[in-house]
Amino acid sequence: MVFLLMLVIATAVLAVSNDPASETVTANATALAIFISLAASYLILVIISKHYWHQQFLPSLGFSPSWLLGSLILGVVFALLIQQLQKQFPAPTGLKTSMQLALSSDDWLKVLVYFSAIGLAPFFEEYLFRGIVFDSFKQQWGLLMAVLLSAFIFTLFHLFEYYHYWLAWLAIFSLAIILAIVRYKSESMLNPIILHAAYNTTLLFHS
Repeated sequence: MVFLLMLVIATAVLAVSNDPASETVTANATALAIFISLAASYLILVIISKHYWHQQFLPSLGFSPSWLLGSLILGVVFALLIQQLQKQFPAPTGLKTSMQLALSSDDWLKVLVYFSAIGLAPFFEEYLFRGIVFDSFKQQWGLLMAVLLSAFIFTLFHLFEYYHYWLAWLAIFSLAIILAIVRYKSESMLNPIILHAAYNTTLLFHS
């Protein structure tokens, strides 16, 4: 449902503001579409899952300095590892994701893109995948299936942009496994959020 909401909202924003004849306008429209679709769809998600938000998610934001530091380091190290693998196994020629296109937008819109990638996406994707999805599967089928199925769905969620680049979807699946394990072992939702944000930040600023 969240994916469909993002798709509909992003398509609507692009349809209103896009100009195929101008690469800058296209980049600006993509940046706006990313931010608005993320913000709107996740706001709706929180509204319809407000019981989980209040009863389970907020109480699970426990703080541990050692876990927090470890999660931060792990996110950076894993991102650097993926970047090294990308040098050995480069993406197909001509591959350009919506995020890469959005980063060529005007400066004020780049701020929205950075906020989306470093703030919105890690926080709310963890809320959805390592929160709602993981807890639901763990209750139904146990820990192992919760880790694998939440990682699989997380990968599918991102696959439409990376389906023809095997390393990207392998990286996303592996990241999801790590995030689920950190969430379970630390008994806190804050740590996978920090790990995810550190991973995205490293990819953005070290590419």
